[in-house]
Amino acid sequence: MTCLKIMRGKDVVPAAAVLPVFFKLFRCKDKQLRQFLHGVIISDLKKLNEKSKNHAINKKLQNFVHGLL
Repeated sequence: MTCLKIMRGKDVVPAAAVLPVFFKLFRCKDKQLRQFLHGVIISDLKKLNEKSKNHAINKKLQNFVHGLL
């Protein structure tokens, strides 16, 4: 988990590949894991749109979340 977070922070792995994995792992019953994933997901989304909005990635992630719902 932490390795993916670090790789994501260094832009080695694209957000479109990592965030769906984090959302799937969010279904686990481990409360600490869910808290960690929640923090990672929120911070990554904030970081993606910090300087300027990346509409392509935002659209992909929106479609993924709508698919989950």
